[in-house]
Amino acid sequence: MTTFRYAPLLAAAFLAIPGVARPSAETETETETAAAGPVAADATVKVASEGRELAGHLFMPTLGIQGPFAVTAFGTFLTVGEGSSVGTVTLTLPDGTQKSHSGSVSYVAIGGVLTYEYEFLRGVSARIGLSESLYSGTTGAAMAVVGTNVRLGLGAGLTAGLTLGDSVRLAAVIDASSAPRMGLLLGPALKSAFESCQTGLGNCTFDFDQLFQQENVLEVQPGLAAAWAPVRGLGLTGNLSYSWSSIKTTGAGTVTAGGVSTGAAVDYDFLAVSRVPVGLQLTWASLIPVSGEGISRYTDVGGGLFYTGRKDLSLGLQLFVRRFAVVPEVEVSWSTVMAMIGLRYYW
Repeated sequence: MTTFRYAPLLAAAFLAIPGVARPSAETETETETAAAGPVAADATVKVASEGRELAGHLFMPTLGIQGPFAVTAFGTFLTVGEGSSVGTVTLTLPDGTQKSHSGSVSYVAIGGVLTYEYEFLRGVSARIGLSESLYSGTTGAAMAVVGTNVRLGLGAGLTAGLTLGDSVRLAAVIDASSAPRMGLLLGPALKSAFESCQTGLGNCTFDFDQLFQQENVLEVQPGLAAAWAPVRGLGLTGNLSYSWSSIKTTGAGTVTAGGVSTGAAVDYDFLAVSRVPVGLQLTWASLIPVSGEGISRYTDVGGGLFYTGRKDLSLGLQLFVRRFAVVPEVEVSWSTVMAMIGLRYYW
C-alpha cells in the first residue's frame, strides 16, 4: 500500500533557530533532587516518563518506523512527492489479437498526518492518528494509467516496553488502521468501452463501475521495536513487524494479504559534541508481501536533517526515494522522490 510520505528554505529556517544547550539527564535529575528533597525526588523516579532518551541521546522520530519509546506527544507531518515510470495498456483488437501500448507516465502526490500519543503508564503509551493522501497522473496518458486516488485513514496503536541498562530499549508494538479510498481510473473504463465497441457501434457501452473504484483497507500490524545508544550522540532504531490487510473492493469482494515490514534508522546529534543543534539521520524501510494479494512491495531509502536544540521539540526535514509501482499497470522503479516536514512536541 502506498503511503506518500519539504524544501531547502524550510530547512534553512529551522536551522536558524537559536540552539538551546540541553542539560544531560544526570544534571536534570541532580537539580530536581536538590530542589525537591529526597522524598519528592524518590516519587519523581517512580512516575517520571522515560521519554525518547537513552544514555543521554535524544532519538529522532521517523514516520513509517515505529520506535520502542512510550511518550506523550503531538505530531504533524506533511509529505509531497513526484515520480515517473513506464506504463502499459493492452487492447484486444477485433481479430482477437492483443496490442500493447507503452509510454512514460508521471505523477505527483501530497499527504498529511496528525498524531497524538499519551503515556498512561510508565513505559506504556497509546496513540491515535489521522492521515490523508492524494496522488494523480500529471498528463493525459498518466491519468489513463495512474488515475487519481484519494485516501483517508484513521489509526490507533499501543507501545509497551522496558529499558535494559542505560542504552537499550525493547518494546512490543501494535497498530491498526482503517483507510477508505476512492480512485478515478480512466484506463480500465476506456479499455472496457473500446472492447465493447469491437462487435459494432450499437454495442458500445461505457461502464461507470470501471471508472470509479472504492476500497476499504483494514490493516493490523503487530511487531517488535528496539533502540540502542552506544554513545551519547549516536542512536540506532529498528522495527520488525507482520502486516495483515483485509481489502474490500466494491463489486469485487474482499481479499486478504500478509507481509513483513522492516525498518531501521541511524541518527547522530552534533549537539552532543558541539554547540551546533543539528541532527542527521539515515533511514531504510521495506514492505515484503508474503501471502495473498492486494499489497505492493516497496523500499524506501533516505535521510533527514533535524533541529535538536530543544528537548521537548523535534523538527525535521526528510528526503527519500521509493522503489515501487504506484499502480499495477506501471513498472517498478526507483524514480519516486518524496520529501516530508515533521514537527513533534513532547510533554
